[in-house]
Amino acid sequence: MRCTLKNLLVLFVFTLLSGNAMAQQQIQYTQYMYMPSLINPAYVGLDQVMKISLLHRSQWVGVAGAPVTQTLVISTPLGEKMGLGFNLIQDKTGPAKETNASLDFAYGLQLNDRELKLSFGMKAGLQLLNVDYSKLTTQDPNDPSINENINSRITPNIGVGLYLYNSDWYVGISTPNLLSTKHYNSVAVSTVSSTTHLYLTGGMTFDLKENIKFKPAFLLKSVTGAPISLDVSLNVLFNNKFTTGLSYNYKNSVSGLVDFKVSNSLSIGYGYTADTSDISYFSGGSHEVLLRYYFNKLFTNVKQPRWLF
Repeated sequence: MRCTLKNLLVLFVFTLLSGNAMAQQQIQYTQYMYMPSLINPAYVGLDQVMKISLLHRSQWVGVAGAPVTQTLVISTPLGEKMGLGFNLIQDKTGPAKETNASLDFAYGLQLNDRELKLSFGMKAGLQLLNVDYSKLTTQDPNDPSINENINSRITPNIGVGLYLYNSDWYVGISTPNLLSTKHYNSVAVSTVSSTTHLYLTGGMTFDLKENIKFKPAFLLKSVTGAPISLDVSLNVLFNNKFTTGLSYNYKNSVSGLVDFKVSNSLSIGYGYTADTSDISYFSGGSHEVLLRYYFNKLFTNVKQPRWLF
């Protein structure tokens, strides 16, 4: 059994690292730790509760054509070892409108008697892309690369991920889009590309006092042709109801977030990101609003990890 598990891990990591990638970056979320299944399908079902999350993000406020994103995440456990999730993301950036829909499935294994567990996850979905080049202002209106739009171009996508964790810490590795695709218009001059990203996440939980928990976390993102992105966050949870935190994205931004559990069923969160790169001269920062609704815990005999947000 040990040999089989080791071989699975080696094959899995090789699959993650072997994808052909390009320079385009995916959506950056300030509150990524509250919706980890977006980047790692192995997370779904780990919290043993069905929940619905809704997020609105306005990036680089004040910049014409800047990204505006709406995200829906639904997840539920299917038992003590399995989880199922659904993600719907709509992103508008300049002349492009992209919609992604995907299903996530996760399966967990108990590795030892000290609560060490490993969860495998898979993601499968579709991407719908529309690009209206008439919204661009160009010097040459007869340029063939902008004379024909991309209309309802559909491409498939698959992703994989894993989580290694116990009650106090976790480490995850994933790629939510294993397939690299190019969208050509009919003259094959202008292209829009979807690229493979590799994510490494991790975090821990410490008790500062009886009702105060310190939750540091990190997110490392890599895509060929672009600098590695490192985000480090420091969050504090008070009385299991109120969270506040700061995060720093290396050479790019500083973020702050707050999250309040209004009731046992509803949480409201807000995140603000101030850019530290050159775009800060033009941008008023980025705003996120997050709503999460929890249903009753389905499997009361399963202990939840303390690091869950």
